[in-house]
Amino acid sequence: MNTIRRFKELGFSLEEIGGLMDSNSQEPSLRLLEAKILQTEASLHQMLLRRDRLQALISSQQKYQIMEKISIQNIPAMTVAYYRGIIPSYNAIGDLCCNVIGPEMARLGCKCPEPGYCYTFEHDKEYKDHDIDFEYCEQVLEAKEDSEIIHFRHNPEIPLAVCMKVYGPYDQLYQSYIDLFAYMEKEGYRMAGAPRACYVDGVWNQTDPQKWLTIIQVPAEKVALLKVPMTNRLSLFCCPNCGNVAITYGKGRMECCGKTLDPIPVKPSELADQPTVTETDGEYLLEYGLPMTKDYYIAAVVAERHDSVQLFRLFPEQSAQVRIPILAGTKIYIVYRQGSRIWATLQK
Repeated sequence: MNTIRRFKELGFSLEEIGGLMDSNSQEPSLRLLEAKILQTEASLHQMLLRRDRLQALISSQQKYQIMEKISIQNIPAMTVAYYRGIIPSYNAIGDLCCNVIGPEMARLGCKCPEPGYCYTFEHDKEYKDHDIDFEYCEQVLEAKEDSEIIHFRHNPEIPLAVCMKVYGPYDQLYQSYIDLFAYMEKEGYRMAGAPRACYVDGVWNQTDPQKWLTIIQVPAEKVALLKVPMTNRLSLFCCPNCGNVAITYGKGRMECCGKTLDPIPVKPSELADQPTVTETDGEYLLEYGLPMTKDYYIAAVVAERHDSVQLFRLFPEQSAQVRIPILAGTKIYIVYRQGSRIWATLQK
């Protein structure tokens, strides 16, 4: 039974194993083993082709889903009635529109075109989930006399806006903004005005918050993408003696322990290098599956953006995990050390 099980694990059929049992040696010949290797290589080639086709199908579906959510639009010039104030949270928007802004616009005699167009944006320089400096704007056919609550202005045309459809409660918009900014950076768009949230369906016509439809609109301009290999900008160094990890830009040099260090070679990350990512407390927790032993471990994780770089040192026998801020466009380098061999991978 052990012999049968062993040969089944090597890919032999029961008929082939039966033929071996009938022979005197009960061991496959070299010719049969070589044939089995060729058969295995052919199967492996077919499996790799299947994997590549599946990955291409995933990429195609992901691209289609992004195209369904994201579009490039022109926003025409218009006259708007606007309200500015401090709201306790994003969930207060619906009540404010229905019970304060709407009645005051009706009192002033405001007429809105069909279909209506209203949007909000924040004056705070950084994201806040409470006490938000908030402005609500709604398109009107003509300006009326300002009141204490409602004022009027003319908005110029926005030739190009990158837009994303978002379904769900308003307190979930923050992550959608991050995703949209990451898409813009990848596709070569630069923000050219304050992002706005345009409300299509909400508390006024949908009782289920999951059916609320908001369109994020970011005024933008197309810029040329500068395709420079990252290893030509940022250079990583690790001292083989003391384990010190350092960073330079350009063609900088590094010395440690009396020796001039060569830059660490960087290669694209593979599937096995990808971490498990968990969002918690405004940060991403990156957890890597590598056992951290003295013989093989992650020496550092480097998070680089266009305006900053952070280095996280790791050591053998500790958890292979780091926390980084949730910021769009972050590139992650992982520095590995296995004995005297040191290398790095770049996650895109």
